[in-house]
Amino acid sequence: MARIWDVRKAYAALVELVRDFIATLNNMLNKLEIVQKKLQDLLSSKRGLFPRFYFLPNEDLLEIIGQAKDPTPINKHIKKIFEGINLVDAEP
Repeated sequence: MARIWDVRKAYAALVELVRDFIATLNNMLNKLEIVQKKLQDLLSSKRGLFPRFYFLPNEDLLEIIGQAKDPTPINKHIKKIFEGINLVDAEP
């Protein structure tokens, strides 16, 4: 609103606002693509360390990696990783 007040011409202020908005959106899109590429690289490196992770979709793998200190979330996905195993017990 301050820009419209300063410019005093609604059309000129709107054109400038839209131009800035489109540039901002393009900048955000470029940053999103960089983040997605880095996330894909991270997941690929984790799958390279433990090939059974290739059987998991990205969302499941992120959930397992995000809760690495607690092995119980793996139980939800263990059937996808190992055939014939239904439960991993964390107790020794």
